Amino acid sequence: MQNPTSETEIAELGLKMRFAIEYGEDPGIRARMKTMAEETINSFPDGYIRRFRFTDYESAMSWFIVFFETGLFKAPNGTRVRRFYYKVTDYVMTKAPPELKKELDKMFTELFPELKPAGYTSDGRVCYRADQLAAAMGCTMEELEEQMQDMDEDTSIADHAVPLKDLHTIH
Repeated sequence: MQNPTSETEIAELGLKMRFAIEYGEDPGIRARMKTMAEETINSFPDGYIRRFRFTDYESAMSWFIVFFETGLFKAPNGTRVRRFYYKVTDYVMTKAPPELKKELDKMFTELFPELKPAGYTSDGRVCYRADQLAAAMGCTMEELEEQMQDMDEDTSIADHAVPLKDLHTIH
């Protein structure tokens, strides 16, 4: 298979992999889709992830599902796979319809039940303390900061940082 080079080809590949995972009968399909996704992402030229733009929500959501169904969301920090995962997650979280944002918040709560909100933004976004988030994720504060820097390089995550003055704390 020739590696996709355009945003459209990459979006279509995400849709095809999602379809194969969701409807495939073969028990080895997740492993093959994981390999295909890794090879595709690792073939991206330097700087490509930073420039990459999804053109529609459905293709970003397909990649998001591929990351979770194959376990690629656990790729090591600093890798192209992890950086593309951050790009996908950023797009999905910022462009999700309100009902899906609630569902994603619920999934996050289920993934990290020990994590309690530290407060909320004026528009209702949940905020967590960084030290508690690091502990829940099983990493150090330094590793969390490294992840945030990785995310900031390739996503609009900095646009979602909440100034303390805008945080409504829980008492």
